[in-house]
Amino acid sequence: MPKGWLVTFLLLATPAAAELEVPAGWYAGDLHAHWPDAGCYGVAPPEVMEQGMPADLNLVSVLLWDGGDLFQQNAKDYFRGHSDDPVSQPLRIVHYDVEISAFRLADRLGHLSLLYLDSVDFPRAGYHAPIQDWAHARGATVGSNHSQAWTASYSTFPPIVWCCAPYEAPVGFALGRVDYIEFQGVEQALRDRWRFFWYSLLNCGFRPGLAATSDSWCIHTVGTYRTYARPDGAFNYENFVNAVARGRTVAVEDGGSFIHFTIGGAETGDEIAVSSGQQLSLTARVIFPDSLVSVGNLEFMRNGDVIATHPYAQVGGEMVVVEPITALRSSWYSVRTARSHSGAIFVLVDGFPVRPSVQAPEYYAAYMDYFDTAVRGDFFYQLQPAERESLLADIGRAKTIYMQIRDEALAQPVAISEDPSAPLPHKGGSWPNPFSATLEIAFAAGDGDEATPATIRIFDAGGRLVRRLEPPRGGPGPGRVVWDGTSDARTQVPNGIYYYVVENDTGVIGGGRAVRLR
Repeated sequence: MPKGWLVTFLLLATPAAAELEVPAGWYAGDLHAHWPDAGCYGVAPPEVMEQGMPADLNLVSVLLWDGGDLFQQNAKDYFRGHSDDPVSQPLRIVHYDVEISAFRLADRLGHLSLLYLDSVDFPRAGYHAPIQDWAHARGATVGSNHSQAWTASYSTFPPIVWCCAPYEAPVGFALGRVDYIEFQGVEQALRDRWRFFWYSLLNCGFRPGLAATSDSWCIHTVGTYRTYARPDGAFNYENFVNAVARGRTVAVEDGGSFIHFTIGGAETGDEIAVSSGQQLSLTARVIFPDSLVSVGNLEFMRNGDVIATHPYAQVGGEMVVVEPITALRSSWYSVRTARSHSGAIFVLVDGFPVRPSVQAPEYYAAYMDYFDTAVRGDFFYQLQPAERESLLADIGRAKTIYMQIRDEALAQPVAISEDPSAPLPHKGGSWPNPFSATLEIAFAAGDGDEATPATIRIFDAGGRLVRRLEPPRGGPGPGRVVWDGTSDARTQVPNGIYYYVVENDTGVIGGGRAVRLR
C-alpha cells in the first residue's frame, strides 16, 4: 500500500459532534457504523449501539460484514429485515443492514452499503453487479463507500492497490446500479478526492445522493460524520434512506454547519425547469453549532465551480445568504463550507438535460480502458472466468454510455453571458450581434507554432444542429470564420436565437449566442 493511504482508514478518535438545531423535518443519521467490542469487524448488542449514539442523532445504520462465521452469527442475532431493532424509539432508530466487504473479496472492487434489505441471502459474487441488481430487485438502496479513496483530478486514476477505492462504481453509476456515494476523512486532501468524484459524476448527468458517514469504529466515532436528510412523509428508516438516494441531504463533518439550500421552492434533490435568461435566487440558510467558533467561507457551486463566496465568523446562530443568478445553461447547484456540503439542485434550461462538461464523461470513458486492463490482470484474482467476462462486458457498455454523454454535452448550446455580444472566455466573440446577413465568429486557435484545427457547430434554440463550419487551418492566435446564415442544406435560417460551439481535439474551447434579425 502506498504511503499516505493508511490515513484514510485508521481510527480517528474524534469527539462527539457539536449539536445543531436544524429545521423541522430534517433528521440526522449515520448510515455506516460498526462497533469496537468485536473490533472493526463486528457489532455490539443494540442497547450498546443506542447508548453510544449522540443525543441529537436520530438514526444509526449498523452494517454487518465479513464473509465468514462472524457474519452469519451477527445476522442471526441482529438482522431483522425491514424492521428496526426493538431498542429503537420514535426519533431514535437502530437498524441493521449489510456492507459488502470481504465476500469472495468483492471489496477489491470497492465496498458497498446495502440499505433497507429484507434478506441477507445476497449473491456471494466476486464483483458488484449481481449484488447490486439483487438489492435493487428487492427494493433496497445501494451506496458506494469510501469515495475519499478516489483521486482528486482529471489527470489521474486511483491506483490499483488494496484497499478500498470504488473501482467498479463508475460502471455502476453508468448502468444505474448505484444510488449514492458516502465519504469519511478529515484531511483536505481527502475532501478533494470525494468532492472530485461526486462533482465529476454529477457533471456526467448522474444524480448520486451524498452521505457523510463515520464508519465507526474503523475510522471515526459514531455520529461524528453524519447525514441530515428530509424524508417525504413520516420519519422512519425506509423514508430516510430513500431521501439519501434522492439527494435530499446535507453531509456534515464533525464541527460542521447545517446548510438549508433552496432555489425558489426547490430543495436539494429537486429538478426545476426554466427558460434561458431567467433570473433565479440561490438561498442558503446556514445554522452554526453553538459550542464552536466557526470561521470560513460559504461557497455557492455551479457544476463543481465556485461562483460566489461569502466569508463568515460565527459562534452559534445562523445566517441567510441570497445569491442571484441568471440561468443560461442546464446545470446543477449546491452550497458548501469546509466541513459541510449540501446536496444538489438541478436546473434544466430550455428543456436540455444537465450536461455541463465534456471533460467528465471523457475522463470516465478513459477510465473504462484503464479499469478494463486492470480487470484482465492479477489484482482482481477473485473473479471467476464467467464473472470476469461479464464485468468486462459491463465496462464496455459503460464506456459507450460515457461517450454518448460526451456527445450530448458537445451538442448542447453554450451560453456564456447574459449579453449575446459579450466577449467569450476563449478570447473570441461574434459580431454584429444581432446580425442580419452574416455573422463573424472569432476564437482562439492556439498559442503554439501551429494552430489546433477548430470546428464550429451552430444550433437553433431547440438544440438542433443547423450548420457545421470548419475554418481553414492557420497560424497560432485568433481564428475567424464567417457564417452566412444558412443551414447545412444551404437554406437561410429564420430569425431567432442561435448558439455556437467552438471545439477542437481537446474538447469544447468556447461558444456563445447570437440573434438573427432580418
